[in-house]
Amino acid sequence: VRGRSTAPISVVEFVDYESAASRRHHAQVQPALDAKWVETGQVAWITKNLPMRVHRQAPLAAVAAVCAAQQGKLREMQSQLFAEHTRWAVGAGAAEAALMDLAVRARLELPRFKECYASRDAMAQVLRDVQDAKGVADRAPTFVLLTSAPGGAVTGPVPLDDFNALLEKAVSRPAGTADKN
Repeated sequence: VRGRSTAPISVVEFVDYESAASRRHHAQVQPALDAKWVETGQVAWITKNLPMRVHRQAPLAAVAAVCAAQQGKLREMQSQLFAEHTRWAVGAGAAEAALMDLAVRARLELPRFKECYASRDAMAQVLRDVQDAKGVADRAPTFVLLTSAPGGAVTGPVPLDDFNALLEKAVSRPAGTADKN
């Protein structure tokens, strides 16, 4: 969780590191959302992995992200995964070597990262994330807004102005009331 865990709004993001839409979101929208909402404590941001079947190396990238998160470096690894996707989104052997290099670039403790990456625990976490997506998200990115009132899911890339409007509406809604629109 990034941001204040007791924030009035939580956003659960389902991400696929091979997805062009996820990559665009993280480059064009996420920095502004972080500055306005997450860093000010109004939103808790939760990242879950949703590697799509058509993206062969996305599960490996998701495992790398889980291992980075265990070291408190999820954002650093996400930046590397999105910026360097053409290096790791290739054959499995080349992907693993590239992911190890990205772990170094993200300043992770490499022995700890390698141990995590080789374990079943990280892949089990990715599979739990995929299970959490069932019935909520069928592609990435998908964003689920959780508030004291019933929230909702937004699928696909969302322009910054639209995302800000969704969060402003959620913040201004009185607790326990549903959105009638």
